[in-house]
Amino acid sequence: MRDPKTGVGTLPVQFGLPSFTFVSGEAVLWVLGNVDGIQSAPQAVSLLQNLLSDGYIYHASGDKKFPFLNGFYLYYFVTESGKLPEAEVSLPRQDLAAFQQDFVEVETLPYPPMAPDHAFLAPETLAESGSWSPGTSFKEVDLEVDVNGKSDRIEWAHARYQRHYNPAVA
Repeated sequence: MRDPKTGVGTLPVQFGLPSFTFVSGEAVLWVLGNVDGIQSAPQAVSLLQNLLSDGYIYHASGDKKFPFLNGFYLYYFVTESGKLPEAEVSLPRQDLAAFQQDFVEVETLPYPPMAPDHAFLAPETLAESGSWSPGTSFKEVDLEVDVNGKSDRIEWAHARYQRHYNPAVA
């Protein structure tokens, strides 16, 4: 999985993320295409959750209890020694709330099964389909607008975005 040419693609090194960081959705696709016996995305997620439980991968926040979720979630491969490189020791670790203020992560929901004859009756929103529950549909984050400090005023924005991505709903 960690092979630079045939493995899961990793993100370029950037501040706030450990080395060997990858996107969960890409890992699921890689497992589907490269691991024998894995036929579906839920099976791939289960395999990756086992890798997380065994300590081979962790959520990029460093929170070892954060589960593996399919979508645009950031995880990283643990090095052979199990330790971070010296250059990364100063990065914040195990603070999920602080990490979620800096990085937007969204889960991908599978298509709900539909009978072909009644597909036109299918609900169009998560709230109607029963997949939605109060308090879990949105995430919020505060953004610093003027990151380069060009203005002498403090500028910020508050973003509210959907926690789940459903490819069937625009």
